[in-house]
Amino acid sequence: MSLILAAVGILSGLGVTSACRTIHSMFIFGDSYSATGFQADSPFPTLSQPFGYPSVGVRPGDYYADGSSLSLSTASSGPVWLQYLAMHYNTTPTLTYNFAVGGASIPGSFTEEVEQMYMPRFSALFSRSRAGVPASSGGITWSADSSLFSIWIGINDINWCGPIFFPSPSKTMKSCLPARFNHLTAALEKLYRTGARRFLFINVPPLDRTPFVAERGPEIAEAYRSGVELFNGAFLPSWVSGFKTDHPDITTLTFDFHKLMNGILDRPHEWGFTDATCVRGHGDHKCVWADPLHPTHEVHRHLAEQLKAAGVGM
Repeated sequence: MSLILAAVGILSGLGVTSACRTIHSMFIFGDSYSATGFQADSPFPTLSQPFGYPSVGVRPGDYYADGSSLSLSTASSGPVWLQYLAMHYNTTPTLTYNFAVGGASIPGSFTEEVEQMYMPRFSALFSRSRAGVPASSGGITWSADSSLFSIWIGINDINWCGPIFFPSPSKTMKSCLPARFNHLTAALEKLYRTGARRFLFINVPPLDRTPFVAERGPEIAEAYRSGVELFNGAFLPSWVSGFKTDHPDITTLTFDFHKLMNGILDRPHEWGFTDATCVRGHGDHKCVWADPLHPTHEVHRHLAEQLKAAGVGM
């Protein structure tokens, strides 16, 4: 089954609940839009600490047990979407293995997340489950039918191919982006071989509308807009379709975060924000942006709420 989830007002009519049975384990791969500070050597998640470290809460200003602020470990000045989803919008305990790293791109840190963080230590938990190894001897296990693998990547690939970080007259989004998907294919094949069968893909936001890009003028903004359009409109759907064709036993869901974010930026007051451009200042929780490139925790809360409405069951 392969479904495209279009945010804001269309979710309930898609009948995806059967495709998203209750999730007990969630594996996260991505960049700073998902990163929470989990490390490869962090403790395994448990029912009492479902992220593998002290419970993080769901409100700005929540703190870890050592007194450090949650906002120091995320780019949202608070919780990110997966923390809301697994701890606020869940009905059952959800063990969350978050390998996302700030700055990740497909050929770089994303591949390392799969090969160096997930596979050596966590893929074996599936083998234990299949072998019927009891929890008392092997600790936590996971199964294919109750585990969700989330892939939210591409923002830094567009940055890498774009005119801000690595400008080059000979490099265009159209020529640069396709080759990066070869690395995505290889990484996801490895996840599949370790037992992953249920995948959530989230597309990239309208980067041309971030303060970081927009303030650089219309020419650069247009380059980013075209890169996002290629990534979301051509490359990602085609790749997901091909992955599904190669593996008909998987379930894939693609959430349209681009549409959700455009809706927020077009009508910020309806979503509880001051306007579409303000960057969060001291004590100001009503800005869309935590910094010029990252949305605030409130945007992440809306994303988690939409995923829950879409039937991503916890």
